[in-house]
Amino acid sequence: MSAASLEIVLDRLASGGVGAFARFSPDESVTDPSLIARRTLMTLDVSALLAAWPDPEAYGRLLAAQLFADVELRSAWRRVRAAQERDRSTLRVRVRLDHSFDTLHALRWETLCDPDDGRPLALSEQVTLARSIDTNSLAAVTRPTQPELRALVAVASPSDLGTFGLADLDVDGEVARAQAAFGDIPTTVLGGVPNRRFTRVALEAAIREGPHLVSIVCHGSLVDGVPYLWLEGTDGRHDRLTGAALVEAIVGQQRPPLLLVIAACRSAGGGYGESLRALGPALARAGVPAVIGFESEVPQETVRRMLPVLYAELRRDGQIDRAIAAARRASLPDPSWWQAVLWLHVRDGKLWHDPAVQPGRDGALHPEPLAETIPRQLRLQRETLGSYLDQLARFGRAFAPPHVLGGIREARGEIKRLKGQLRSCGAAVEDHPDDGG
Repeated sequence: MSAASLEIVLDRLASGGVGAFARFSPDESVTDPSLIARRTLMTLDVSALLAAWPDPEAYGRLLAAQLFADVELRSAWRRVRAAQERDRSTLRVRVRLDHSFDTLHALRWETLCDPDDGRPLALSEQVTLARSIDTNSLAAVTRPTQPELRALVAVASPSDLGTFGLADLDVDGEVARAQAAFGDIPTTVLGGVPNRRFTRVALEAAIREGPHLVSIVCHGSLVDGVPYLWLEGTDGRHDRLTGAALVEAIVGQQRPPLLLVIAACRSAGGGYGESLRALGPALARAGVPAVIGFESEVPQETVRRMLPVLYAELRRDGQIDRAIAAARRASLPDPSWWQAVLWLHVRDGKLWHDPAVQPGRDGALHPEPLAETIPRQLRLQRETLGSYLDQLARFGRAFAPPHVLGGIREARGEIKRLKGQLRSCGAAVEDHPDDGG
């Protein structure tokens, strides 16, 4: 099925307000999206949103009303939705948030409703929702084929949790459910028995092996703005790992994971002033292509329901944003479904790919030679880079929005990766002046 993407970009204005605009790609192969709504001022009323909580549906409807209050932005939304329904395609909605504006990150975007029919977008597999944040990483994302996928499941339940008023976790149950969902995907397991304790040293060693999907289940906390994960020491008692140490352990590897799931309380934040300090946005900002965390205090039952569905759906088609929507739906009527937060940098949202199969004009799947696919992708990436460089020239580097600088980095990273693939096959590749290093 074809897929379109709508990116809603929110950033901090010089006045301190929130600027919003939208850009649309009618097909995931189109990497140069069209601007469909001018930058406008979002009427953000934090007090009203706080008053609407703890009703997720009321909060989501109010958030949609504030976001789409501008006539042009709401009209753009309706045009995109009409096209999606007419073509029976998938619409991928990305909410791109200014990396320095904590107030925006503290909003519960997963509750966002369609402004017309009032349905939560994060529960839909046809109109999927994910967050995005500018990244410091210049590394290109190289995805495996499905048979190459490898996973790591790490569950920590230290023996002294009760001393701190924390409940023991069902290590064997979490591991068994994950392994059943992964099926034939080779999986490394940490936690549960002395010879495979989930220690920070064991985690770093397992990450060095290059798993594509990492699932971490443990207790989490935010203390004075510092995020912690409660891992195990060699003696089985607790060992708290700081968020900064986890980020270093992940992104410092030659092959960091493509998807990192952290099923721990407050791994996605949980309030104003702390959301950007949480693990989820920190890992996404550091360059992990896809991160799933949980807001506030997440019930263990929510994790038990959601993760097996998430992993089974990923194994089916590799579509990360669709899989998390299916997992949220599987947790209903649990009111905690909205607490699962996805940050996504991968343009088409895929964890793995089939390089020999591409959709044909008739909607069926037909082989496409790599000799044709890669040059086409390289051309599109250069067109995207040119568009961003034009915007940079108009704004000036000192005043360029974060998404422009981030887009230039992403495009140049993809160009470098694609040129490397062509050269590894013995093909001659011309270097363009704007390609970067």
